[in-house]
Amino acid sequence: MITFEEARTRLETAGQSHLLRFWTDLNEEEKNRFLTELSVLDPEELQDHCKGAITAAFGRQLSAEESLDQLMEPVPPEFIGGVKRSDQQTLQEWENEGILQISQNKVAVLLLAGGQGTRLGVPYPKGMYSVGLPSNKTLYRIQAERIRKVQELAATKHGSKCTVPWYIMTSEFTLEPTERFFRENRYFGLEPSNVLMFEQRMIPAVAYDGKLLLEQKGKIAMAPDGNGGLYRALLDNQVLEDMERRGVEYLHVYCVDNILVKMADPVFIGFCVKKGADCGAKVVEKAFPEEPVGVVCRVGGVYQVVEYSEIPAETAQLRNAVGELLYSAGNICNHFFTQSPVHGNVHLHLHSPACDPTLNHLCMHMAAFDSRTVVSNFHRELKQHVALKKVPFLDEDGNLVKPTKPNAIKMEKYVFDVFQFSNTTGGGWLQALTSSTSRGRSSNPHLGSHRMKTHPRCVKSLHLSLTSERMFKNVFGSGFLVRTAHVVLTWVVTLILFLHDTDLRRLEERGELARPILFVLLVLLSVLLYFAVSLMDPGFVLSDDDSEAKQPMRAKHCQTCQHCVHRYDHHCPWIENCVGERNHRWFVLYLGVQLLALLWGLYIAWSGFSSAPTWDLWLRANGILLAVSLLVGVVSVVVVLLLGSHLYLVSRNTTTWEFMSRPRISYLKHCGADENPFDRGTLLNLWGFFCVWGLVAWEQAYFREVGDPA
Repeated sequence: MITFEEARTRLETAGQSHLLRFWTDLNEEEKNRFLTELSVLDPEELQDHCKGAITAAFGRQLSAEESLDQLMEPVPPEFIGGVKRSDQQTLQEWENEGILQISQNKVAVLLLAGGQGTRLGVPYPKGMYSVGLPSNKTLYRIQAERIRKVQELAATKHGSKCTVPWYIMTSEFTLEPTERFFRENRYFGLEPSNVLMFEQRMIPAVAYDGKLLLEQKGKIAMAPDGNGGLYRALLDNQVLEDMERRGVEYLHVYCVDNILVKMADPVFIGFCVKKGADCGAKVVEKAFPEEPVGVVCRVGGVYQVVEYSEIPAETAQLRNAVGELLYSAGNICNHFFTQSPVHGNVHLHLHSPACDPTLNHLCMHMAAFDSRTVVSNFHRELKQHVALKKVPFLDEDGNLVKPTKPNAIKMEKYVFDVFQFSNTTGGGWLQALTSSTSRGRSSNPHLGSHRMKTHPRCVKSLHLSLTSERMFKNVFGSGFLVRTAHVVLTWVVTLILFLHDTDLRRLEERGELARPILFVLLVLLSVLLYFAVSLMDPGFVLSDDDSEAKQPMRAKHCQTCQHCVHRYDHHCPWIENCVGERNHRWFVLYLGVQLLALLWGLYIAWSGFSSAPTWDLWLRANGILLAVSLLVGVVSVVVVLLLGSHLYLVSRNTTTWEFMSRPRISYLKHCGADENPFDRGTLLNLWGFFCVWGLVAWEQAYFREVGDPA
């Protein structure tokens, strides 16, 4: 530990002397702890770090478009294949090979769990988050159960017990609560000695003026150094030695918030082993050009992942001869490494969340390079990526400020950037397993992982049925009594208006049938529209199987219907159905027609009132019409309020659920009080609602407007 004078000299050299402005407010323990933190900061490195952050943040796009346009190349088509083109025997061979490797204790998984759950709206580590399942399972529990399952499959097939070690890289923020959470849950049935946690390094966050921020009066605001900090952490914590001792050769690396991930996926492991790949990637096809996901491609002849923010918009839009996106191999930060205990070489394999065989697989053949060289030398040369974050800090008076907008620069390293140090020779190859079934949906299982709640009814297909048999409910199913009562009451009221001495009956008796027929047709139209919105599929997210997945943005699971509904508005007991993206415009149209019929009916009922000498006689003569008038009047008020509120919400491109539950909706609570990422202006909102048919990729609109709100 250094002295106060030494600390002050170092900070003055680095231009960060303001960090000591609250020194006199600290007690002895806090001072010693602060000096210990400052002792590891080298003045020159700190100065370079701050200058580099400013330069990278505000100058990072100056030459990006020029260089990437000239150097980017898509994956060569001759290196691309597809799961649907592979016969069942080949797929089975890959799976058998993967299970064999697992049964021989050669496979481990490594979890990147350094992030807190702030994007999910919770103050604890992401892995402790309950994703909304009826079982209340957390991400950690789901992943632990999948490890146990793959161990059981391998043991059953080969008749011997096997182990898949679980390495968990945490940060300063998540290590202690993660360790405690695992102890409290008895490691979810796993052997504690096979669950190893280690901590990645922390680096200072830099304000826009190049100054470091104080989190407390005696503590600098720090942040994990990104998942690229894995390499340094492996070295610092002797993880490689543990892998070598266990005989681990294949290491599956993934992010904690990927609920779709298959732990140590046997098919992909077998695929890489069978192909002799030194580097592989399992990716998903981008759903649309602006989808915020990096792509695997070649830059200057070298395979790497290019972040979506670094790809020029024109380049992202490019398509091949058959209309497919040229750069569509979406990376999902789910990786695979190989360590050979014989030769001490590291082979890289990129691996996406293996949620189903329709996802793409990429594997790249690269010359192997020494593992010690990677973790000892290359981690220093990894590219620094800029992330603008909202970092709480102390102001000049020592008050804690929680910013509502990004106020600091965080420099991150990405785990996939190590590709640049591999030697991709002419004999290298790349193979992608693709499937058209991933089209038309958001392919990124991380997309809005902090924005989208998972529900068991929302499964991986995430598409809406277009088949006629699913467009409408069974008319005799749920809600039959409500619909029957509505129809009977409607025609009873209409009949009463015809039987009493109203304008309607007088016109009929005079043979003037135009208005009576028009009124009946209006009532009939309202009934038909009622049945349409009542029986129509409101936009159910249907299942292909029993797998669990994330629901689309703006969708919600309806507890009454027990379905997830695309762009959910509300569940209406009047129609005994949800109002969602498919039937919302019909619901508004129904309200409009119903209001016209009600107001006309109210006028007709009023025209039938007759006078009488006493109240008793008047009630006898007009009692039924009075009851009808009161009923129609009350319903008219309800319909006016409903129609007005829906037209207002539609004009703002929001829904009843979003309007009423905004603070609890993850993709909206990060926005300002009056901010709506889907609002395009009143006229465009109304045009899009009433005149544009087809489902909308709300993720695309959301990210185009606000990007990642965190």
